[in-house]
Amino acid sequence: MKDRMNQIAAIIIPCYNEMARLPRLIERLELELVSLLNDTGFDHVSGFKLIIVDDGSAESVSRVRLRTEPDPRIRLFVVTHPINLGQGAAIETGVRIGLADPKTVYFITMDGDGQHDVADLRQFLGQMASSGADIVFGNRFGKGVALEVPMTRKLLLYAALIFERFVTGLALNDAHNGYRVFNRSFAEVLRLRQNRMAHATEIKLIVKRHRARYAEVPVSIAYTEETLRKGQSNLGAVRILHDLIKVFLFSGN
Repeated sequence: MKDRMNQIAAIIIPCYNEMARLPRLIERLELELVSLLNDTGFDHVSGFKLIIVDDGSAESVSRVRLRTEPDPRIRLFVVTHPINLGQGAAIETGVRIGLADPKTVYFITMDGDGQHDVADLRQFLGQMASSGADIVFGNRFGKGVALEVPMTRKLLLYAALIFERFVTGLALNDAHNGYRVFNRSFAEVLRLRQNRMAHATEIKLIVKRHRARYAEVPVSIAYTEETLRKGQSNLGAVRILHDLIKVFLFSGN
């Protein structure tokens, strides 16, 4: 068994005005990570680094804390963008911070609104180890569960999926899912230029360009009326499609 005593995983959480949900996410995440680290069958890493990137929120996230008696194997870092740059820019910042520590071997991205299931972390890391992939993408449609998603989002996701398959040639089944994990080698070639939502397509273009090995795992998404309302304006849909076209035209691929 490979010695992983000095290897850690960085969990990058970009957030913008998420203080109503972020503390609960961090609480659930910490409990799940302690459970993983105490599991004798879990040997992928020996610690986690939580990197919260506050992307110019109106309310600072600096008061987010771990438990009163935090586990020393889990560390929390908060970095703030003075202005809102976009989710892609926040992920880029988090990746650079993670790379600064040579012990970081895995990079996990998840949204700050609490929609992603922290219990899926185990299968993400397990898939990385068993498949030898450089990056594993989350697939919210892979568990056979009928998602209560507004028609506008369904149409947007379908259009994005068709577009991405055409541009990247990757056989993936979900578009713009922010839940993913990649290894250090991929992180070192990941240079995101798309600051906003088109970064998700840009990541796949980088997979194509570097012929990175990829895989997909089913994940759960807990949609709420509040988070759907926050992310689903017609203008937002137009902006995403605009950014996708921009990636295609100016990416050099």
